[in-house]
Amino acid sequence: MAVWLRNGHSHAFLRVSSQNRAHRHFVANISGRAIVLPDGSHVHLIRSLTTFNRVHLHLTRRLTGRGMPSGRPGMHVHRYRDVTTRDVQHRHLVSGRTVAAPNIPQRLVRRAIRAGRRGRYAY
Repeated sequence: MAVWLRNGHSHAFLRVSSQNRAHRHFVANISGRAIVLPDGSHVHLIRSLTTFNRVHLHLTRRLTGRGMPSGRPGMHVHRYRDVTTRDVQHRHLVSGRTVAAPNIPQRLVRRAIRAGRRGRYAY
């Protein structure tokens, strides 16, 4: 069972969508808090609206991949890949990596996993 942390970090993400119908959209937002998985890794929910362009916009909603080292000590990033909602007969691909954030302390990960085993949904 996954456990949502009440306190913790989030990640910024900034991207330009794929081109479709001769235009692109800018996508920027902050992820949700960490969701600790039973194996001790974690993901984040990312949701966003694209910029308004050519009289329309798109939505995105997806879980990131698991955290991975960012190349900076004590920091990590997540990959994400999503296809936007359909509007004006087309969609866009949005993919990339989040901005780096601090690693979750292992003591919090262990507590979250124990809480998940007891059937709690948030820690």
